[in-house]
Amino acid sequence: MNSALLALAAALFTWGLGEGIFFFFQPLYLAELGADPLQIGAILGGAGMAMTLVHFFFVINRVLRYADDLRGTGLSRHPILDSLGQVIGGAPLAV
Repeated sequence: MNSALLALAAALFTWGLGEGIFFFFQPLYLAELGADPLQIGAILGGAGMAMTLVHFFFVINRVLRYADDLRGTGLSRHPILDSLGQVIGGAPLAV
């Protein structure tokens, strides 16, 4: 392995560690703000559902583009349809 790949792996590990620790401290911070356990669960569950929806729509967009490339119609490279796919894929981010 070259040094650039090791540096990238170390950076991704550090980032993932920080993300993981964030999920331990977020309920404590919400409780400090005055949220009861039911509200904390609803907030964390809603965040998980939002992440699932965003990933689902992006994956569906990519699968449809791949299927369109296999058919050879070229619609996946159409600027309006591409923009529409990005809007639909990114819509859960606005929630």
